[in-house]
Amino acid sequence: MTINSTEAQALGTITARLGLAFDRTLFYLKGGGAWVHNKYSALDVDPTRVTFNRVVATADETRWGWVAGAGIEQMLWDNWSAHVEYQYIRLGRRVLAMDTDPAFSPGVVEGFRQHINLIKVGLNYRFWSWR
Repeated sequence: MTINSTEAQALGTITARLGLAFDRTLFYLKGGGAWVHNKYSALDVDPTRVTFNRVVATADETRWGWVAGAGIEQMLWDNWSAHVEYQYIRLGRRVLAMDTDPAFSPGVVEGFRQHINLIKVGLNYRFWSWR
């Protein structure tokens, strides 16, 4: 039996946002592209074997998808603001063939979907403004 794992080693987004401001508060929606660099591994977890819990297959790749989200930003002082936002990242469905350990005879081919939910909290300082 194998157990498969995915580790997102790097994540990035390129987004634009559109919103409405009420006094010192901005409500916005955002969308754009996203990428993630994943590392995949399959573990052999057969307790009857001597090689219990060893990595038998690995792969890595960079995937592209899309991102959508919403947030709120509040001006605190002249150049300072704070924001909270939610982002949903969809990277779609993928079938992947993994490089296997020669001692482990069957090749490992896995199909999976990847979605990432992010909540971001930030503090911003503006060095200049449009005023």
